[in-house]
Amino acid sequence: MKYFVVDSFTNTPYKGNPASVVIVDREITESEMLEIAKEMNHSETAFISYKENTFNLRWFTPETEVNLCGHATLAAAKVLYESQQLDRVCFQTKAGELIVTEDNDIFRMNFPSAPPSIVYRNILLEKMLPNAIETLFSPITNYILAVLKSESEVNEFIPDCVELLKIQDVNGLIITAKGDDNDFVSRFFDPWEGICEDPVTGSAHCVLAPYWSKKLNKKELQGKQLSKRSGSVLCRMENDRVFISGEAVIVMEGKIL
Repeated sequence: MKYFVVDSFTNTPYKGNPASVVIVDREITESEMLEIAKEMNHSETAFISYKENTFNLRWFTPETEVNLCGHATLAAAKVLYESQQLDRVCFQTKAGELIVTEDNDIFRMNFPSAPPSIVYRNILLEKMLPNAIETLFSPITNYILAVLKSESEVNEFIPDCVELLKIQDVNGLIITAKGDDNDFVSRFFDPWEGICEDPVTGSAHCVLAPYWSKKLNKKELQGKQLSKRSGSVLCRMENDRVFISGEAVIVMEGKIL
């Protein structure tokens, strides 16, 4: 099977968020997919299979299968664009049908909106983030959204991923603030799925976009994720969908024997 390593939400190698993409050309079990994901050791490995005129897409961390992953979807679309000259692809996934289009090397993903609609209270989290303006929960993604006062607070936050694991029944923590040069900035932590800090997270923007769209009264928003690798994510709200756009670059390819 062929595999690729793709840096998503960037046009510069070794920036953005790396994902492995495996082209599945034979029968493969879930346990084999997980073993490959462990071997790749990226936050997500995407597995593309083609059956009955349909592209099926699944995502695995080194620990488990996940229901939605933005940067690995972008990476998968980039591989199909480069290898098969497809500038539009429809993936069947656990999150439903996901359509990705390409225009001038920008990939636009059509994802479900996941607004943070519930006020969230947790003593451990309040100790970690005592100055949070508000803390909300998105039941669609099981992500917590903690809103901080400034970009510098987001940048300076030091996560304790061992302590975060004590918080039950969540799949991720987003911290965010209004940006200095962007509409908003964010960081994403997911030790519950084996990732302390994810470099650039497409699925987190399904939560961030509806929140900041309402706060800023804007449909189109420029976000930046402030990890060490960093990455830029353009979001557009359209009803109950979030269109998430970014670039990607293939940095490696090879074969799984």
